[in-house]
Amino acid sequence: MDGNADAVLRVLPAAGRTPPAQPAARLRPLSDLVAVLLRQERELRRCQRTVAQLTCALDSRVLIEQAKGMLADRWGVTPEQAFHSLRAYARSHSTKLHTVAEGVIHRQLQIDHVRADAIALPSTETPTRQ
Repeated sequence: MDGNADAVLRVLPAAGRTPPAQPAARLRPLSDLVAVLLRQERELRRCQRTVAQLTCALDSRVLIEQAKGMLADRWGVTPEQAFHSLRAYARSHSTKLHTVAEGVIHRQLQIDHVRADAIALPSTETPTRQ
């Protein structure tokens, strides 16, 4: 089931038997229960997708923070400057930031290449007017 289907409950009498006089009234509680269960199943699937997305985002964030710390320590810069370098490298190579961070952490990417390819780091000082 794709989670978007509505259910129709159809109950047929056994072969050779006549249907009850008021089948809909007798089956209404069962039909209502099935409808509730289907709604709950759709909501459960939606929640499971959300949990999977959030878990992925958190795992990615942890890798990025680790890579940022490694670069900041190695280069003697602030974590913010290290992040800007990571982001610039990812953009200039059309690569996801998560992938670049993973490469830095697992030493599959030369850390010094990240800095060499980075754009100029933003200044933290406010420019003065003359």
